[in-house]
Amino acid sequence: MLSMLKVGDRVPDIKVELIDGAVLNLREIGEKAVIYFFPKAFSPVCTKEACSFRDAAPRFEGVRVIGVSRDSASELVRFSDQYHLNHAFVSDADGELHREFGALLFGKLPRRATFTIDATGVIEKVYANDLSATGHAEQAL
Repeated sequence: MLSMLKVGDRVPDIKVELIDGAVLNLREIGEKAVIYFFPKAFSPVCTKEACSFRDAAPRFEGVRVIGVSRDSASELVRFSDQYHLNHAFVSDADGELHREFGALLFGKLPRRATFTIDATGVIEKVYANDLSATGHAEQAL
């Protein structure tokens, strides 16, 4: 997919492996979810973004939050541990999930984009701001 998914679209019927080893079909989560794509673990802006989801955890009660980047699973485990991040992560090293959501700039560079998905797998909100971490957690709900 080249264009970014939009409000009203169904999420792709794709299985992902979380960094804890759990496998999840995104279309069958069965609960409200927020999936946020970020370019690089440990970079200052991406760290700020991930920590903003951590710090807003009370607002996300009952919502599954999943961060996605092209980093390796081991790198995301280190990132999550170092910053005490309290949500799931997916390593999308091959870029398949980025492509399926259209979360790529110029078809190749990872975007900073957040998708809010209802319990049936339909996108309720999309927020994209490639240059700033500010607003992603706030705009997700």
